[in-house]
Amino acid sequence: MSQATELRDQALAAISTARDGSDLEAIEVEYLGRRDGKISRQLLSGIAKLSPAERADLGRQANGSYDTETDSNIAINCLDHPVPSDIASYDALGPAFAKASPVFGAAFQYGNLICAYWPVQAKVPSGPLTVDGAPPILLVGGLDDPITPYALAQNVAQQISGSVLLTRRGYGHTSFGTSVCAGAAIEAYFLRLTVPANGTVCSS
Repeated sequence: MSQATELRDQALAAISTARDGSDLEAIEVEYLGRRDGKISRQLLSGIAKLSPAERADLGRQANGSYDTETDSNIAINCLDHPVPSDIASYDALGPAFAKASPVFGAAFQYGNLICAYWPVQAKVPSGPLTVDGAPPILLVGGLDDPITPYALAQNVAQQISGSVLLTRRGYGHTSFGTSVCAGAAIEAYFLRLTVPANGTVCSS
């Protein structure tokens, strides 16, 4: 893993736990050097200054190896849905990804290509979700989640009849552990299969 890639991953991790807009602005300056609109040269050497604890947050072990979180994530994601195997499909994504995220767009443009060559192919076809015979399903979405956008939770809620969407107001990735209100609803669902009223909004 290159220093640039490792530092990018650290920035993404910081973004995923940002609490508010001021946190995001600080991250933008510290990791992306965006105050003057350019990537700072210091970014590439910054990884060398990380403490052992900060490196551990990236999955880096004391012996220089990495944990299996990334591999597990790839294996799970690749089973979600089939992806194109031709490079041209990914090349065409360039302009849209660069427009959506000038800094991180290129890093994700070819992200799904690994799934095209994953040894176990996805069995779930692309298309609307269908869920039959299940109890009401609780969906939880954060309004300012930088990793899994709220629009995705809304989309799933529209596809699964009888589902309940709980909304969390606030920054940060995932809602369990970041909101007492959302955490209580999630625990009640897992323990008793009870769901809050549809349209419930929790704060972080």
